[in-house]
Amino acid sequence: MGVSLAHAQSRYNLQAPQTETARRIYALHTEVLLICIGICVVVFAVLFYSIANTRRSHGREASNSQAIGPSSWRGRSFRSSS
Repeated sequence: MGVSLAHAQSRYNLQAPQTETARRIYALHTEVLLICIGICVVVFAVLFYSIANTRRSHGREASNSQAIGPSSWRGRSFRSSS
């Protein structure tokens, strides 16, 4: 899989690998990059699923009363009084 990717035309304006070692390094780099992207996709999918599933399992909906902060913050100025 990786070796065939190394022989593909470069879309990133990189020089084509000239030696066997360079082709193997490029192929390894491509495989590791694809593995990392796959892991990121899986982690974010699980994250968003768990957030949505947990939120729905308790039957809660978003409250607009907390949209600007706790009630103790309302009406207070954050500016210095001096």
